[in-house]
Amino acid sequence: MSATAKILVYDGDCRMCTSFSRLAERRWLVGDATRRPVDGFEGDALVRLHEAGVHNEMAVIEEATGEIRTGYDGILWLMESGRLRWLTPLFRRGPLAWLCRADYRTIAYNRRILSPPARGIACACDPDLHVGFRWNFIGLCLAWMLLIGMASAFTFLDRAWWLGLGLPPAWLLVTLGARFSPPAQRLDYRGHTAFVGTLMTLPAALAGIVYVALALLWAADLAPAALARPTDVATPMLAAAWALALPLALRSLLGRLPRLGFPRWGAVLVALVFWTAPLGVGFGLWALM
Repeated sequence: MSATAKILVYDGDCRMCTSFSRLAERRWLVGDATRRPVDGFEGDALVRLHEAGVHNEMAVIEEATGEIRTGYDGILWLMESGRLRWLTPLFRRGPLAWLCRADYRTIAYNRRILSPPARGIACACDPDLHVGFRWNFIGLCLAWMLLIGMASAFTFLDRAWWLGLGLPPAWLLVTLGARFSPPAQRLDYRGHTAFVGTLMTLPAALAGIVYVALALLWAADLAPAALARPTDVATPMLAAAWALALPLALRSLLGRLPRLGFPRWGAVLVALVFWTAPLGVGFGLWALM
């Protein structure tokens, strides 16, 4: 192992962090880097990692010197030792660096929302609650809900994009339940429910991709004769996508019960509100238009 060998230290209780570290090890060609979860350290090494902020962001250790760098800077440092070193100047300065750094920290500080542990916490590295990054995450979720909702309505409902505005109001309605949570958990509740709303858009996004592909086949006269025209299947495709959104929301909410702090019937209620409120908004706007 070379004198510049590095160790990528990650949150072993975070499935997303585990997958990312495997990708870094196998796909990024980062030289002599190895990976190790935080709970694989002990004693002075563990103390130094926590002092460096490993509970908030990934850390990179240079074995020869013991130097530790965390977060976005640590990832760039890691890349400098591999075959992708030529990319690092692109991400070190300027608007792209600012955007990537902000995105990384938003993900890192909200990783317990993006990927709740499936078991008990072993490494005691829950990230600190950062109000700015939490609201940034919530804002991105709401923007995604609007984007997919309006795009789906435009695609499947004769360009009536305004019929897809229902998910953000549904989230606002769901957040009324935050008042029943302890004050310290209310922002977590808002973050978890915003992400559940984002997950509910995935079937519609997939249906949109399939619909566009079908339309392109028809435009190129490549579709089989037995395949219905895209306009003939638009409404059933959207209905099927929204039907799948309910079990998807319920499954995600049930997996988050330890973090949300409410009973199973509460998860069912929240899922139903999330699912029915956009329909009410859509039908209401349809009647007004």
